[in-house]
Amino acid sequence: MKSSVRDAVLILSILSCGAVTASAGEIENLGTNGILSSGSSWLGGQVPGPADIAVWDGAGAASAGGWQHVLGADATWRGICVTNCIESLSITIAGTETLTLGADGIIIGPTNSYLHVPLNQQKARVSPAWITDGVMVQLWLRAFTPEGTLDAARRRLQHVAEAGFTIIYLSPICLMDDDMHKEHWAPRQRKTENPRNPYRIKDYEQIDPEFGTREDLRAFLTEAHRLGLRVLLDIVYLHCGPGAVLIERHPSFMKRDEKGNLKLANWGFPAIDFWKPEVHDYFWRNMEMWVRDFDIDGYRCDVSDGIPLAFWEKARERLEAIKPDIGMLAEGTRKEDQLKAFDLDYGWGAAFKTWDNAAAIRTLWETQHAARPIGGAKFVRFIENHDYVEDEGLNRLDKAWGVPRVNAVLAALFTLGGFGTVIGRCAR
Repeated sequence: MKSSVRDAVLILSILSCGAVTASAGEIENLGTNGILSSGSSWLGGQVPGPADIAVWDGAGAASAGGWQHVLGADATWRGICVTNCIESLSITIAGTETLTLGADGIIIGPTNSYLHVPLNQQKARVSPAWITDGVMVQLWLRAFTPEGTLDAARRRLQHVAEAGFTIIYLSPICLMDDDMHKEHWAPRQRKTENPRNPYRIKDYEQIDPEFGTREDLRAFLTEAHRLGLRVLLDIVYLHCGPGAVLIERHPSFMKRDEKGNLKLANWGFPAIDFWKPEVHDYFWRNMEMWVRDFDIDGYRCDVSDGIPLAFWEKARERLEAIKPDIGMLAEGTRKEDQLKAFDLDYGWGAAFKTWDNAAAIRTLWETQHAARPIGGAKFVRFIENHDYVEDEGLNRLDKAWGVPRVNAVLAALFTLGGFGTVIGRCAR
């Protein structure tokens, strides 16, 4: 993994100096220049002991003006040392080669004297069987029933189960921002006069009254579980609405320019600053709340690539303490996703959108698998999703392609070695 301008050089923080020993082939992502970047991962064994390595678990604020978390108990690099840094740390590889990291985080000695394990030779996490054996349907509340509510959707869950689906991907239900300034509306949203976009959130702790109440969500989950259905809740953390409670209560959580003005993410929404550990803790606790209080089975993580992978990895660790078989779907393509954090990624790619070139489909399928960890090339595949539908309008694929072609593509989608997903009618 190459260092970027944003990546800070890591410096080790040691409480009592000791060597870290790794077996052959277990050192990964030291930059080619010998610098450990903030996106680097340590793939060695467990740390020597809790007193040897300073650990920050995201539970508190950073100290002395910068992150102090370095090598976590899960053996993953976490950030920058600002105090108590040592002169050097020796790392023994396979009992023979020794690397020494200076206090500036740079390897002392030849920069090619470490073992690199290619990503596609590492092993992905083992996912819960309900994920790997499941069939998913996206449920867009506004379109699923005339009422567009959780209560109305609950009364139709029997039909979902009878159709053979086992997993519901539930669109966002948090309180939506009603700000009327269209410069903060997504391009697709500007086709309407409705400011209330489920992906432009005002309050991450509240359910939007348009969809129902907290009791409605509990009843929805209870009925889904009675029918053998699992539910993934769509969460949107990269950005929020311009009137978000988060901006008022935690102004430091937002990305800002040199004048203090809010920076905007894509789609014109204010961007949340995930380089701050207190932001991590806020959203970890939010994810825990939906699982603990409502028995959500997992998450579909919107624009997951825009948020540091370390956030998602720690989130999974914390969620598994509540629900060991939690499921995680990334709306992203990061090749390292399924090492620790996620069970599934989106199967993006032009060939998988048009489905009109068998050679291109095969090439893309093989390329995706070859680049990823062993067992870490699990994708959701689909011919439509809520974004596609907004673009297509009334010219849905059954009209544009014709029913025979749609049926042929659906057969391929469910047999190609991916994870078949059916998207219900999303527009309204």
